[in-house]
Amino acid sequence: MGRTTRWGKLAAAAGAVVVVAIGVLMYAGSRGADLGPVYPADGAALREPPHQVSLTFDEAVQPAQIHIGVSDGGGHLVPSGAPVVAGAAINKPVTIQADGDYVLAYHVVLADGRAFTGTNRFRVSSSLASPEAAPADAAQPAAGGHDHFGDDPLSVVLTVVAAGSVIALLVMLVHRPQPRRP
Repeated sequence: MGRTTRWGKLAAAAGAVVVVAIGVLMYAGSRGADLGPVYPADGAALREPPHQVSLTFDEAVQPAQIHIGVSDGGGHLVPSGAPVVAGAAINKPVTIQADGDYVLAYHVVLADGRAFTGTNRFRVSSSLASPEAAPADAAQPAAGGHDHFGDDPLSVVLTVVAAGSVIALLVMLVHRPQPRRP
C-alpha cells in the first residue's frame, strides 16, 4: 500500500468521524425542552398590572441560573422579588404601579445545561374597555425563546457545507501532486 493511499484512507476516515460527530451533536441538541406558557404573553394588553411574571418549561431548571427582569418603557427595572422555582415553573413577583409598556426579559439555564433567552413585551392600561381588547395572540404561549442547539434548515445546510468543505480540503491536501524531480 502506497503512502498516498494510506493518507487518503486516513483523511476519509477523519472526515467520516467529523460528519458523524456533527450529526450526533445536532441530534442531542434538538431533543426535548421547550419554553411553554409565559405570563404575560408576548403582545398582551392587561387591564390590571400583573403581580408576578411566570415562565414554564417542559424540563426542570437550575435555580441558580435564572435571570428575569421586567423593565418599563424607559428601560428602568421595576421592583421585584426573588424567583420561585417549582420544578419546571418559575414565578417572580413584580410591583408594577403605572400604566405603560413593559418588557419581560429572561435567561434561564435548564438542568441539562441548555439556555433559553428571550423577551416578551406587554402593555398595562387601565383604560382598556374589556378583556376582548387584548390582541388575539395574547393568550397564546410564547414561542421558543432561544435555544443554542437550533436545528433550523439554514443551520443544517451550513453545517453540512462546512463539513463537506473540510473533507474536500483534506482530500486535496493528501492527493496534491508531488513536484517532479530532475
